[in-house]
Amino acid sequence: MRIAAIQPEKKIYKYLFYLILTVLMAYSAFSIYASTRQMYWDFPNYYVSANLLSQGESVGQFYDNLWFENKASEMGIEHPARFNPFPPITSVLMLPLSGFEPLVAKRIWIAINALLLVLTVRLISRLFLFDYALSAFFLLLTGASLALNFRLGQYYLVILFLLLLVYGAYKKGKLRSSALLLSVITVIKYFPVVFIVGFLKRKYLLYFGTGTIVLILVQWAVFGTDAIQTYIGVLQNHLGGKIDGQEQASVSFQSFNSFFTNVFVGNSETGVSPIINWPLGKMIATLLVLFIVGGSALYAVYQIYRDGQSPELIMIITAMAAMVALPASASYHYVLLLFPFLLLMKWKLGQGHVVQSLLITILFILVTNVLQIPIPNTGLYFLDLILDYPRLWSMTILYFYSLKIILQSKGEVKRFSNQKLSYKHLLGEQLQQY
Repeated sequence: MRIAAIQPEKKIYKYLFYLILTVLMAYSAFSIYASTRQMYWDFPNYYVSANLLSQGESVGQFYDNLWFENKASEMGIEHPARFNPFPPITSVLMLPLSGFEPLVAKRIWIAINALLLVLTVRLISRLFLFDYALSAFFLLLTGASLALNFRLGQYYLVILFLLLLVYGAYKKGKLRSSALLLSVITVIKYFPVVFIVGFLKRKYLLYFGTGTIVLILVQWAVFGTDAIQTYIGVLQNHLGGKIDGQEQASVSFQSFNSFFTNVFVGNSETGVSPIINWPLGKMIATLLVLFIVGGSALYAVYQIYRDGQSPELIMIITAMAAMVALPASASYHYVLLLFPFLLLMKWKLGQGHVVQSLLITILFILVTNVLQIPIPNTGLYFLDLILDYPRLWSMTILYFYSLKIILQSKGEVKRFSNQKLSYKHLLGEQLQQY
């Protein structure tokens, strides 16, 4: 059922859209500038490891946090630095910048990322057929997550760009190029492996598996058994929500693992007692959530394959399910949420579902921009604890809402529309009731 066309001054919508886009661009420009002014956490992790590698130090020793921090101090870096929980190959990434002073190296890295930001807008426009303004709008909606990538000198904008290239190569039928690039990304940051479920073609899996195994063996040969074995232990702890030097109950993780740790175990760092002193309850509750999220995702994947629907729907589901299930997350990780978000928007805007598109956009903004709600404590600990996890709840709602609309499509989405889209489609000349 369609509601009558909205006919107020269309220029108002245009001006509103470009006003918001201008604000987003100004915020991003300020964030980029501010990130060049001083050193923050994270960039030293990459910079110090690259310098130590160039000096011939054993990568296996990088996982000794105290030793690594002392080496960072010797290089004049005041901020804490640690290599845990990165894979050994991460130490190679900053080698080209290792000869520069720390802040100079970071400024060069920020400049590279700023250029990549522009290239990402162009790539989004080409892949999803959005105009440049809408492409920039969606990218800059990542707001705080994107700003933290710049401020902390992180790699997630690079990973996003490469992930989009993986998708672009797949769409063109270049399975080998797409699979091998995905294997490279996965070895550096393992999260993108969740997208492999959407690329389930025999040749693709063969290329991906071969590429991944070769890269792991290369790491083994270059960095040695000690480094690989140490990393495997670190990775196991990380997947269990245990990061050396950080409390599992930390609200900054915005995960169910963190939430249930507060509920059933308490926070040893702050000395806050659990609501229910039952450590086994944490494991049971966490496994129950994983069962619900994982089971619903598998069911949706089965339905999509059975009905012969677009594989993009699988990419949306698996990526969002993984983000809900993460044992520990950081704000800058959610730059990667842009990829499934863009797929959703391409689908829903192409069908003219403006209301659904706006609801998805609002949830996306909450996930990528809201870490904590700035309200005073209510005095009710459980309520305060719930309010401390806005990103977790927003991400969970976004996942189940996306799951709902995908399951309701009932085999209708064989392929995505090739329609070119602009801000007019987001604001909607017509609204569709659902």
